[in-house]
Formats: sequence, structure tokens, C-alpha cells
Amino acid sequence: MVTEKHKVQLMRWKALIQDRMNSKLKILEWCEQNNVSKDAYYYWLKQIRKEAFAEVDSKFNKPVISESNSFVEIKPVTSSVVASTPISSRPSAIIRRNGLEIELFEAASPTFIRQLMEAVRYA
Repeated sequence: MVTEKHKVQLMRWKALIQDRMNSKLKILEWCEQNNVSKDAYYYWLKQIRKEAFAEVDSKFNKPVISESNSFVEIKPVTSSVVASTPISSRPSAIIRRNGLEIELFEAASPTFIRQLMEAVRYA
């Protein structure tokens, strides 16, 4: 859990590190001129990087689906088994939910069905 004090310090250090970067000084030179220990500098640089990574990770590792989305992209699964399997003209299963109808054929792979079911959760 991140405390308010940590958040305030993080904001302060973001500004300090940006100042160092804008100064074009080497880290040790900047630390000397600004009376900052190199250990503190590197500690907060690491904290800022962790925060940035967590933010990016959370954005890219969860579905980005909102009420206004009308479709969800599902990447096709390529497989020589699927390509060589004849497709029946009648679906093996039909899923209906919230006015949405999905027909599944025998050739649908388990991976594709799993991705599809994940997408249907948001429909």
C-alpha cells in the first residue's frame, strides 16, 4: 500500500530527476551540486521506474473494453490441424447472450473458444 507521504515524495523526486535530466549534468555532478546523496537519487529513480512499469502493465494486461465498444478483436489461431479439418455446415453449439448470437463449429480450437468466452463476458 502506498502512503500519501510516499506519493508526495515520489512527485518531488520526479521533478528533481527531471531537473537533473534537463541540466545535462552527470548524475554524480548533479547530486553534488544539489546536496543529494547518490543512494537517494538511485532509490527514487527505481521507485519512479517501478510506478511507471506498474502503470503500463496494468493498462496492457487487462481488457480495454468500455460500454461504447461494439466489437472485440480475437486473434485467429493458426494450426495445421484446424486448416485440414473439414468445416461442417451446421454449428456444433450456439451461444446467445444480450442479443448476441455466436455459432461454434467443431473446428474451433480450445484457445479460440477461451478467447471468445473472455470477450463475451463484456458483451
